[in-house]
Amino acid sequence: MKAILGLFLLLSTVNADTKDLNGFKEIIDAVNSLQTTWKADPDFPTHYTVSSIKKFLGVNKAFRVRPQRYNKDISDDPIPEEFDARKQWPECPTISQISDQGNCGSSWAVAASDAFSDRLCIASKGKITTPLSSGELMSCCAGCGDGCGGGVASDAWLYLMRQGIVTGGSYNSSTGCQPYPLPPCEHHTQGPLPQCSSLPAYDTPACEDNCTNPTYLPHFQ
Repeated sequence: MKAILGLFLLLSTVNADTKDLNGFKEIIDAVNSLQTTWKADPDFPTHYTVSSIKKFLGVNKAFRVRPQRYNKDISDDPIPEEFDARKQWPECPTISQISDQGNCGSSWAVAASDAFSDRLCIASKGKITTPLSSGELMSCCAGCGDGCGGGVASDAWLYLMRQGIVTGGSYNSSTGCQPYPLPPCEHHTQGPLPQCSSLPAYDTPACEDNCTNPTYLPHFQ
């Protein structure tokens, strides 16, 4: 009896998961019916479920940190037609680089470290161009969340400001002290990399207190 009940609950969960994913078609049709300047398409393969998509949504809602408010006078200068940070700060190559979190819900760490890297380069007027390690942030910030299981972006920023992190480029790169430890994959796109859906859901790598890049000469500290 218990086995039958367990099977029923499993099938019910799978059916609900698939039904929710099929509901995206209604959203796509509604958007396209407006005939606006862009067209919505189903980006994910048909075998994807809602659960498999949610694991990439690694940014959890923060409950402890209240947003800071600053008052600043704004000039009446005309607003430009466009603004491209890559052109404004060409000395900062990280601005145009797009990091890949792999099959791991570490977007909270990748986004925070990437944004901080950009701002560090801008503030240093291009003197600091090496990216900060999203891998160390993901693995070592215990108070930020659960690594590949998601985290709080605002806590990641506090960790960056108070604790600091080492440098580190993309997976398998020789950039910085701790490059990202997980391989990239194709996120619902066609390309040379393996599909994320074909890879295991990675556990959070252990926090390392040394440089994992053997070619990096400065000490970890």
